[in-house]
Amino acid sequence: MKSKLEIVLAELDFLNVLLDVEYVGEGKIRVRPPEGCAGEQLVVDQDALIYRLQVIPTISPSAEMVWGYLVGSFRPEMEPAPKIALKNGIVVANFSSPHPFVFTSGEVLGACSEARAKKLSLGRDEVETAQGKWTDVNVQFHLTPAIFGELERLNQDPTVDVVLVPLQMMELLKKAGITPGKERCVLMADRLAKMVYPDRFVAR
Repeated sequence: MKSKLEIVLAELDFLNVLLDVEYVGEGKIRVRPPEGCAGEQLVVDQDALIYRLQVIPTISPSAEMVWGYLVGSFRPEMEPAPKIALKNGIVVANFSSPHPFVFTSGEVLGACSEARAKKLSLGRDEVETAQGKWTDVNVQFHLTPAIFGELERLNQDPTVDVVLVPLQMMELLKKAGITPGKERCVLMADRLAKMVYPDRFVAR
């Protein structure tokens, strides 16, 4: 009878994403980079690996995306998300906005650093069409391995209740069929004053 890990890996093999894994004892698994992907091998908890791999078939993955997702999830190399405990007891984290959030209850959730905001920006593909005096640019945005890894980490953080993400990112997560987690968008209470509600959020 196949183990749960073997079943998940078989699903990835079907998608032509081949992971080289090896059981090293005490519930730990060694994962080597797929062919063509750079980076050092990971040694991770088996249950944690299974949890992460189960979401991958829903995002039409490439080997590069799978490896980037795993590295970003197990080795987050960025400063932590700003977070704040609101007066109502809700702990809110800022996923990637370089701007602070001001709540009508008086609290201010700090901005992300420029480095964090850039690393967690949506990927983009551009197709240019010359129009004589100007150029039209068709832009397609997409989710990146860094985004998947950091979202998963924050969704597993027991100290965070709500993760504020951009609306465009929320729409792409919905389109990709990702199981909803703690991701929410702000709901503006006053657009002129740029204040947001502390207890009302946009869900997907």
